[in-house]
Amino acid sequence: MKWFRPVKGRELRESIIMDNSPCIVLATSGMLNGGPVMEYFKNWAHEDRNSLCFVGYQAEGTLGRRLQKGFGEVPMVINGKTEIVKIGCEMVTIDGFSGHSDRRQLLDFVDQISPTPRNIICHHGDYHKCNELGKTLRERYKCRTYAPQNLETIRLM
Repeated sequence: MKWFRPVKGRELRESIIMDNSPCIVLATSGMLNGGPVMEYFKNWAHEDRNSLCFVGYQAEGTLGRRLQKGFGEVPMVINGKTEIVKIGCEMVTIDGFSGHSDRRQLLDFVDQISPTPRNIICHHGDYHKCNELGKTLRERYKCRTYAPQNLETIRLM
């Protein structure tokens, strides 16, 4: 589309950040845990003329979730040191757009696997929801399930 311009490289990203013209930036990562969005956020978060729109779920413990909860300032590592970023921008959550499968879709996916897996690791989501999904998988498929907590390590052999 003529309205979209891919941002490739730091130089173009910095020119967008410095430009005061109105714009909409679509950037990864959705939970504000890394990626290009961090550059935009740290430069634009303080201004009340800006809005940050979350599309979908923000996991507990992520910067995205803290912002959704209304934190007025957050620590960020900038140029190798931790600084406090004040939040002045509007926070908006738009539900219904997700790049992830829902519970039913995940169960349908496992239904299609042949042979049925003996072990399934449920991760990348709320710990309690992963545990609930794991329980359903155990009951339905008679397999072992694991729902690791953030930063927990599982050795695969």
